[in-house]
Amino acid sequence: MLQDVVSRYLPRINREIEKYLDDIIRKQSDELVKRYYSVMKDYILSGGKRWRPISFIMAYKGVGGREEEEAIKTSISIEFLHNSSLAQDDIMDKSLIRRGKPALHVRYADEIGSGNQVLGEALGILGGDSLLELGLEVIVSSNFQIEAKIDAVSMYLYFYRRLIEGQTLDMSYPTISLMSEEQIVNMMRLKTSSLFICSLLMGARLGGCKSNVLDVLRKYGENVGIAFQIRDDILGVFGDPEITGKSVIDDLREGKKTLLLYKTLQLAQPSEKRFIKSKIGSDDISIEDIKKIRRIMVETGALNYVEAKAETYVREGIKVLDTVPELTTEFVEFLKELAFKSVKRKL
Repeated sequence: MLQDVVSRYLPRINREIEKYLDDIIRKQSDELVKRYYSVMKDYILSGGKRWRPISFIMAYKGVGGREEEEAIKTSISIEFLHNSSLAQDDIMDKSLIRRGKPALHVRYADEIGSGNQVLGEALGILGGDSLLELGLEVIVSSNFQIEAKIDAVSMYLYFYRRLIEGQTLDMSYPTISLMSEEQIVNMMRLKTSSLFICSLLMGARLGGCKSNVLDVLRKYGENVGIAFQIRDDILGVFGDPEITGKSVIDDLREGKKTLLLYKTLQLAQPSEKRFIKSKIGSDDISIEDIKKIRRIMVETGALNYVEAKAETYVREGIKVLDTVPELTTEFVEFLKELAFKSVKRKL
């Protein structure tokens, strides 16, 4: 069922993104500004699973919304917001690759700045800001009722603020050793769950929902979002780069603060801890170092621990769905399959 939903909506979402940005580009009189938006368009359309806009559409229909075309058009708002956060996150993390291809600021440096990295980063920041604004514009210009649109805009802004709070935590703690497991989970809740929850709540609200269904979708989104991030962090070390489009070195070289790394350091022997700490955040970390760290993660039981944690969050997310008979059967099945996929995926 999940693949059927993706096949049904992903091409239509991509067409709406392309159409919307083409219209923006067409309206520009300055060639440089046209190139600015063209690079942005190519970046967004270069990949992405589109789970957030798909979830938006399914939530809209799942509570009884009938204007499917309008929902699809409006769903790109959350994809713009998501890409806004990715663009600026890559600058902060000094990441050059996104989805196996150049990050937005790298594209700007190459295609507008003639290799000027400072200009590329400046335009990448502005590009993130533009995408944030475009997402709001999509909602405001939609044909939904004004009261529902105001609520959707409020959700959009609230959850973006929550995402920023999560990024603040991530950037402000110098090392994972200074964090607790609770703080790491809270960071995932803020950074990853926020936009997933936002997708579900905006779709449901524009579909006419005002009831306790919104609270249930929030709880579901929070739990499944955390499970999704745990799996993402596992793939960051154990994934196949040919499938993920991401090197298994990147997260550890960056010193990414993950539950997997936290638990490994907690369970490792003193000599193993010293080795891992000497490598994380280091530019000279090698694939042999990664293999050794992987082995420690497996042998200490850290990998099993976080996999079990992810499964627990999925079960908690699915459990709350049984309390709301108002949702369509198709939507509930979609949410359940998406939850299970979040911890089994290889991409």
